[in-house]
Amino acid sequence: MRPILFFLLIVAVTSTATSGSRPHPAELRFPLDALSRSTGGVNPALSVGAGDVFINPGIAKPSSRPELQITTTIDLLAHEYLSMAYTRPLGRRGRFGIALVNRMAGDLERSPAPNVFVRRVGATQRGVALSYGIAVARVSMGVALRTSRYPEAHTPSREEMTATAIDLGMQYRPTANLTLGATLHGPGWFQKRSHDDAGIALGLNWAPRFVSDGLLRILVSGDRHASEPWQFNLGTVVTPLGGASGGESLSFRAGVGNLDVDGRTTNSVYDYLHDTAPTLTFGTGLTVPLGNEWSLALDYCVQLVEYVSSRHVVTTRLRF
Repeated sequence: MRPILFFLLIVAVTSTATSGSRPHPAELRFPLDALSRSTGGVNPALSVGAGDVFINPGIAKPSSRPELQITTTIDLLAHEYLSMAYTRPLGRRGRFGIALVNRMAGDLERSPAPNVFVRRVGATQRGVALSYGIAVARVSMGVALRTSRYPEAHTPSREEMTATAIDLGMQYRPTANLTLGATLHGPGWFQKRSHDDAGIALGLNWAPRFVSDGLLRILVSGDRHASEPWQFNLGTVVTPLGGASGGESLSFRAGVGNLDVDGRTTNSVYDYLHDTAPTLTFGTGLTVPLGNEWSLALDYCVQLVEYVSSRHVVTTRLRF
């Protein structure tokens, strides 16, 4: 219980940090994999394999084997990214991970028409993250160091800026069918300017007892970054063949994401490009064994935004 109380204290103190002007928080976030996308959005209580480096470094031992994960996404507005993550067990209870990401970093410019923005593609954004997590009984905790370089949109020369931050993650399983997760996105240290982008994400992963083991999982999560309002995600994973987690064997997923209780977000192009517009998501996943030790998992998600566009995400996970 003491590690949990200590972690929550850190979250409460750090998430209250404030600053002056800052880049949009989305510029510093790493993009999500197809499994997370298809269940509405980020959920620190759901393990997605090697992609946990991006979401919750406190997920210590979901697999006893090394895993390589590659994710690509594209939509009709030329918003693209490629990410790669690798994790492996470290000792009896530990887990080490490293992740790389590369994505477009364009600007939005107002057109003469009202409420219309034109996207101008500029330099790409690059990022890297290192993580370590350890599991003790029902609790696992971890830390991640992330850094990214992105073009500074507020300077005439559009020089590249560097931002570095530390994330803390935790996952707790009070019962066999319930998992709780929390991630603190620590304040960032910015090159040449002083900003912070403190954020917090909370998640619940519940498998109802009245349903066959592993058949249905219900996911609820919420996250908040800097001065943005709280946004909530709701999702479900159905695994017809059963399994201990939502990503095993054959699964079907659906969710709604970026539900803003303050009602500030709209279905505009600007919100869509910054990943804050409400979305409806669907996805599926299939894990194929490759011999005794290897397995290949393929995940797909389509993310729909009314009046704007659709986003397609494909994730490949290789365990060996």
